[in-house]
Amino acid sequence: MDETDKFDGWQRITNLGNGGFGTVDLWRKGDEEIALKQIRASGDISKKMMERWKKEIEIMKRLKHLNVITAKEIPPPLEILSQSLPILAMEYCSKGDLRKVISKTCKGLKETEILKFSKDVSSAVEYLHSQRIVHRDLKPENIVLKEVDGKILYKLIDLGYAKDLDQGSICNSFVGTLQYLAPELYKTQVYTHTVDYWSLGTVIFEIITGFRPFLPNKPPVQWFDIIKEKKDGHISVYEENNTYIYQKTLPVHIRLCEPLKQAFQQWLKTMLIWDKTLRGNDHEEKGKKQTCFTELETILEMKILSFYHVIENTMLHYPLAQDQTFEDVQSLISLGTNIPIEEQEIFLIDGKEPKRCEMAKEILNQCIHGEVYPLFLFQKHNIPEKQSRVNYFRPLPPKVRYLNSNESHMYSPRAIWEEAVYYCEQILSDCDNLMNCHKATWSAKMIAQQKFSDAYETLNCLIQSLTAKVDFFLISLRHNVKKYHDQAQGGISSNSVINSWLDKEKEAINIQQDVQKCKTLIEAKNFDTKKTSSILTSKNYDYLKQKHDYLKQNVAAAKDLYIRKVYPEPEQENTKLFFNCIQNQKDIFNEIHDKLIEYRHARLKFLADLDEVIQYIASLQKYSNSLTTSQKQLQGNIWKLIEVALTKSTLNSKTSPTTENQQFLSTNSMESLQVLQDNHNMKKDLQESINHVQSIIDSL
Repeated sequence: MDETDKFDGWQRITNLGNGGFGTVDLWRKGDEEIALKQIRASGDISKKMMERWKKEIEIMKRLKHLNVITAKEIPPPLEILSQSLPILAMEYCSKGDLRKVISKTCKGLKETEILKFSKDVSSAVEYLHSQRIVHRDLKPENIVLKEVDGKILYKLIDLGYAKDLDQGSICNSFVGTLQYLAPELYKTQVYTHTVDYWSLGTVIFEIITGFRPFLPNKPPVQWFDIIKEKKDGHISVYEENNTYIYQKTLPVHIRLCEPLKQAFQQWLKTMLIWDKTLRGNDHEEKGKKQTCFTELETILEMKILSFYHVIENTMLHYPLAQDQTFEDVQSLISLGTNIPIEEQEIFLIDGKEPKRCEMAKEILNQCIHGEVYPLFLFQKHNIPEKQSRVNYFRPLPPKVRYLNSNESHMYSPRAIWEEAVYYCEQILSDCDNLMNCHKATWSAKMIAQQKFSDAYETLNCLIQSLTAKVDFFLISLRHNVKKYHDQAQGGISSNSVINSWLDKEKEAINIQQDVQKCKTLIEAKNFDTKKTSSILTSKNYDYLKQKHDYLKQNVAAAKDLYIRKVYPEPEQENTKLFFNCIQNQKDIFNEIHDKLIEYRHARLKFLADLDEVIQYIASLQKYSNSLTTSQKQLQGNIWKLIEVALTKSTLNSKTSPTTENQQFLSTNSMESLQVLQDNHNMKKDLQESINHVQSIIDSL
């Protein structure tokens, strides 16, 4: 390393890139890193180039936005590098540029990446326009990635072509990269900030599909007149059999779900309009968010509830309204699948079932360890037998049939392998969903089993407690009846009370018999109460995990060949990767669907048993409540008799209680009578007292 690459602890690490007239290098001192952009010193530097360079530095230093590269102060030791020509110090973004990301994908970025990119870069462009700056060179190479707190941020760089909008907001200089250039720039016509709309639309189309929208294999000098013929609704043009095809829709094979696909499709139509005055649906009102950014913001804020329809092996997606309940979404599912709401068996990843009254957006927010999973949809009583079940696999893409064939065709090895790799990624996604469904269905079965076990334990406890309760009640009641009869002839009597007690005895005996019958029936049912481990640790699951890991390896290997532009010819060893993926998928589907049948049957059995046990519990609980009421009534009768006895004794002479009263009353009651006798005087004759007492008894 040259000594000019070291300055007081700062060291030049590597070259990060080369632009039209400058280079960017990474410098490091300890943990501190910066990117330094320098204008090339070789050759004569034109006045125009120097003005452009100074303009970029000036603009960069006054911009402050999360998604625009941040200019930094030049460390004092490195100021020596700017003695001859100005330099620009910037934050370092270690994850490379968007071109690098696109080059490692097949048919576009993932949905989450598309949404994140669209949010970050549109926010940056909107900010530049609010600062009256037009970028004029939006392209994948000028968008870099930086990791912050484990998340990726997209940032705009290279404002070398950026320009302050003049008072009329119209410019006419020729700048930018041709493939992403708006038509008016290409023809050096007057233009406004809407040139950035065209470029932004082009880049977003590319990250969605994996290719540029307008004849990507032709240079603009050849396609300008062809593209000029497109209508406002066309968002792409491609060539097939020497014919130009104008498209209004996004391709079928992309990674956006259907609601987002439709929304982006409509938005791109506004961004890729040929007429610069109509592009983006701009309005004249100052200080108000432009329509294209408002519409994109609406798309990015969409809440979509996704379901994996397990038996059909398809995904269902439903955009959510503000006050939509889960039952509202179930109604939509019913319309799309012909599965009635009552027959919809739906699990979250943890095996729980959403509540119909729950707000749909609350269900959307339920995720595990930061990961969002689809919900898993079955038809409750449509469980096929293992030997008769049918697995639904994705149909093979048309070009893939030539992967291991000598049939003549017009497709390049790259086009065939691209479809093959994309298909492998899709079946991996299907297997991911099915593996998660396996986990969710197992958990749902465990939840049902736990509920049944808890209810069964409650039932057994209730049988034991009710048996003891009715036994005690009968012993107590029979003892009271005996005591009543012992004193009735010479003491207090009431036909209504004794008849009521005898009726309650019959009721208690019936309850006792019913409890015994319930116990016998439950024993005869032979409920499966065997506890099962709540952790998936079985040979079958280990086998599935191995197959799933093997599928991942094959898909990664196939994608690596595609990225390295190694496209297998028919009968080559590499084509085995594709067929291995298909075979792995079949093995995983067969094994998991068999398990799902077992889990679902077991779950429904536990739920049916649970319903039966709950009915038993409800019946026994009624008996328990009835016994409690009877016990209270029994106690009430006894205290009424004591009250009558006390009243009668009070009206008697101060003589000691008779032998028959002593037999009926307890020691404590006799002591209470003595106190009453000592503090009351007899005011009525004995006969009146007896008549009064008898009237009280008759009223019981």
